[in-house]
Amino acid sequence: VPGWDFRQKSIAEFSPRLLFSGPLVQKKLWFMYSSTVRYIHSFLEELQAPADERTRTQSSADQLLKLQWNLKESHVLTFEVLHNSEYWGNWGLSLVLPRETTTNILRRGTTIGISDRNVVRGKLFETTIQWTRQRDTDLAKGTEPMEVRPGSWSGNFYSDQREHARRVHAAETIAWTEEGIGLKHRLKMGGEFDWV
Repeated sequence: VPGWDFRQKSIAEFSPRLLFSGPLVQKKLWFMYSSTVRYIHSFLEELQAPADERTRTQSSADQLLKLQWNLKESHVLTFEVLHNSEYWGNWGLSLVLPRETTTNILRRGTTIGISDRNVVRGKLFETTIQWTRQRDTDLAKGTEPMEVRPGSWSGNFYSDQREHARRVHAAETIAWTEEGIGLKHRLKMGGEFDWV
């Protein structure tokens, strides 16, 4: 149920969630889809400005799709896609920082991953490969010089920023059990590789 701001007569906060899961092929292939959205709208009553220049908004969305395929009882293959996005409108808005000095921030990221778990002769082999792409943008409201005063700032934020990042991650682990002298030891070893 959305949170309601009675003073502004608008939605203040809303966070719906959705989840679907089930078999695609009985006892062989399963799927799961999950989505979460969050929206926050706040209003600075104290700021002496038109109504649209006194609001801050924040929204985010996360989506996950997962497929799990049982090749055998001891061999499972998993595929995942995760997408995240976040937006902040009028970031930094306050009594000292009017709307013209704020920025709008957008963050977006996607991760695709495959993992393979296989038991061979009592040893568990797990292989994971992931690819991630991240894009971040901070945008000012204009190109006027920013003037900083004790009581109030004016002009526009001093710069736009854009960032792009990619990451490849790979990992291999082996786990097994050794018994001796009435004791059971669980051992695990492996390695990881990252390229950013």
